[in-house]
Amino acid sequence: MSAEALVLPAEPPRVTETRGSNLSPAIREVVIHMERHFNEPLTLDGLAAICRLSMHRFATVFRRQMGIPPHQYLCRLRVRHAYALLRDGVTPAEAALEAGFCDQSHLSRHFRKQLGVSPGRVAAAFRPVVAS
Repeated sequence: MSAEALVLPAEPPRVTETRGSNLSPAIREVVIHMERHFNEPLTLDGLAAICRLSMHRFATVFRRQMGIPPHQYLCRLRVRHAYALLRDGVTPAEAALEAGFCDQSHLSRHFRKQLGVSPGRVAAAFRPVVAS
């Protein structure tokens, strides 16, 4: 199946494109940290410490300003990166690990939930067609 036959978004949507200008400096700092370190293990406690808030208060403020919880935003960042890797020919298993997911099935769950298609279908759609 070619990329033309499979209807895919050019890239997964960015959350910060619509909300970036309305962020407080503390939440903006956390978002920048998440965007730079999405493929590393990030904890709610660690993110809350960046903006000097309790975990509960941080989660509330983040959700209010970003429109989604911190973990969901992190998963979107990871899916976005995995999508780009798949488009460039990386296997779903490699893309999962490089994007910060613990394994391919974890990537598949989030990928399918966000984009409505499996990572394998995306990889196949962008795989070059070899003429026989």
